[in-house]
Amino acid sequence: MVDEDRLAIVVAFALLVQGWGPVTADGAALLACVAAVAAVVGTGLAARLLRLPVAAGLGLQAAVLVGCAVATVWLPLGPAGVLRLREVLSEGILAIRTGSAPLAPDTGVTLALVVLVGGLALFTDLLAITLELAGDLRLVEHVGRDFLGLVLGAHG
Repeated sequence: MVDEDRLAIVVAFALLVQGWGPVTADGAALLACVAAVAAVVGTGLAARLLRLPVAAGLGLQAAVLVGCAVATVWLPLGPAGVLRLREVLSEGILAIRTGSAPLAPDTGVTLALVVLVGGLALFTDLLAITLELAGDLRLVEHVGRDFLGLVLGAHG
């Protein structure tokens, strides 16, 4: 996969998050999601350029995603908010489940969106780029089929 393909994935995620504007009235939440995607995909690119093993690159990307989540809580709430990270995430998920769009600015909602979008970016980067470059296309097909079966089984 060439650099243009990697850039296309980042742009696609940015456009996806841009379309979530009606979900929340908090522009900072959408910016945090775009930053998380750029950080996760950028870390994956750096890991591949350094020729790190797939597991090491994935671990680095996961650590960057956790760092993005911590920063999402630290900036508005300070260190005390980080100590309540799990509680803030639970509150955000509850606000998403029970609220109506557009959701008011809320640190928990921002955290939930960052974790969701960053996780999707990590998963996409792993399947679409890392495993393809490693030649593990059968694994990509297997994981994709299992994931699709899980999603369809859960909703149908």
